[in-house]
Amino acid sequence: MEQLVLSLINKKKYFDKSEILIVGVSGGPDSLALLHFLYNNEFNIVAAHVDHMLRGEESKDDLEFVKDFCMRNNIEFVGRSIEVGKYALEKGLSTQIAARECRYSFFKEVMDQYKSKKLILAHHGDDQIETITMRLVRGSTAKGIAGIRDVRNFGNGSIIRPLLYVNKAMIASYCEKNNLTPRIDNSNEKDTYTRNRFRKSILPFFYKENPQVYEQFVKFGEELAQDDKLLHELAIRELNKVLKIENNTYLLEINGLLDLPISLQRRGINLILNYLYSFNEDFSQTHVYNILDMIINKSKNFELHLPKNVLVVRSYNYLKFYFNSKSTYSGQKFIISCNNVGTYELPNGKRLIINKLNSNNVVDEKQTYLYYGDINKYPLTIRSHISGDKIFLENGTGSKKVSRIFIDKKIPVEERRLWPVILNSNNEIIWIPLIRKIKNNNSNFDKIYSLTYI
Repeated sequence: MEQLVLSLINKKKYFDKSEILIVGVSGGPDSLALLHFLYNNEFNIVAAHVDHMLRGEESKDDLEFVKDFCMRNNIEFVGRSIEVGKYALEKGLSTQIAARECRYSFFKEVMDQYKSKKLILAHHGDDQIETITMRLVRGSTAKGIAGIRDVRNFGNGSIIRPLLYVNKAMIASYCEKNNLTPRIDNSNEKDTYTRNRFRKSILPFFYKENPQVYEQFVKFGEELAQDDKLLHELAIRELNKVLKIENNTYLLEINGLLDLPISLQRRGINLILNYLYSFNEDFSQTHVYNILDMIINKSKNFELHLPKNVLVVRSYNYLKFYFNSKSTYSGQKFIISCNNVGTYELPNGKRLIINKLNSNNVVDEKQTYLYYGDINKYPLTIRSHISGDKIFLENGTGSKKVSRIFIDKKIPVEERRLWPVILNSNNEIIWIPLIRKIKNNNSNFDKIYSLTYI
C-alpha cells in the first residue's frame, strides 16, 4: 500500500512536503492508517478530529484516543466536540447531513488557522464501490454516479483522497504490519444504515467475482466524471442560446431545448436547478424528469412545485423557473420534546395524547402507537418532517424517504409541511401518524405508553 500511494502522490502531484496538510482523523482503521502513513513519510501534518457527541462516552473516547496517538508521535492535534443532535434540530436537518456540515465547517476553520490549502481524507476503493452502487440504486445524475473524486475544491483549497486507489483489505494489512490498534465504531455493523447493508452484502459478492473489483470502480468513476465534464461544458454553451433571465426568473425556450440531444436537455435543466439552489442538492433526478414531462406531454401539469418554494410554470413556449415567496407550501417548522404523559397540541390543529399503560391492552390502530420504554429516560420528539428524513422498513430491507411516503399516500403538499413525525431518543423516526409505523415490541421494558393522534 505504502509504495502505491507514494507513487500516486508523486504522479498526480497531490501535495509535497513543503505544504501543511490537515488530516481528518476519526480514529478508525482508514484514517489512522492515513495519518500514520503521512507521519511515517515525514509530511507536514496536522490531525483534525470531530467528536459528534452522538455515541456518548464512545465518541468522547475516540477523541482522547486520537489526541493521545498524536501526543505520543509528536503530531499537531486539533479536536472539537460538537452537539450535532442539537444542531440538526436547530437547522431542521437529518443527523447525517448535520454531522457532515459540522465536520466540514470545523475542517475549514482548521485549514484557515494553519493557512493550509489541503484537507486529506481517508476514503478508499471500497467506499467508492459502495457510493457508486448506492447512487445507481437510488437514482442519481451522471456526476453523482461517478462517485467520490480523489481531488475536489473545498474552501480556499481542495480535498485530497490519496487512499482512493487502495481497498479496505490493504488498509487492514497496513494497520497490522505497523501495530496500529484503531478504534472500531460498532454502528458500522448495524443493518439499519444503507451503506452498511451494501458493504456487508454487495461487496463480498463483487470481490468473489473479481478480487480487483475496486480498481474497476475507481476507473469507471474517473471515466464517467471526465465524460460528464465534457457534456457539462456543452450543456452550458447550448443552454446560453435558449435561456434568458428576467427579474430573477429563468425563462427557458421550450422549442430550442427540444432541438438539443436528450442528454443535453437533462443537463440543461440540471444547470438551471443548480443555479436556483446554489448548487446544494435540494432536488432529485425525479424533479428533472417531471420537468421534461411537462415539456413533452402538453396535456400534463402546467405548474410544478419543487422544494424550497421553487416554482416551474409552463407559459406558451417558455418554462419559467423562479422562487415563489407567497407559496402556500412554505410554512413553519416545529419541534416538541415529550418526556412525560399528557396532551401535546400540534400546529396542524391535531393533538398527541400520551398515556402510561399497565399492560398491553390497547388496540394498535392507525391513530395509536404503543411505545415500550421510559419516556422520562428516553424522551420522544414530535416535529415537522425535514428534507432527507427516512423511516426504516420493518422487514429490514432498507429505508424509505418520508417525502416519498407522502407522495405515495397522496398527502396534499400543503398538509405535509405540518404533518408530524415521531422520533425516539436515538433521533430515529418510529411513527408517521396515520401513515407508517415501526413497531416496538421490546419486552425488556417494563413501561408501556400509548400515543394517540387525534
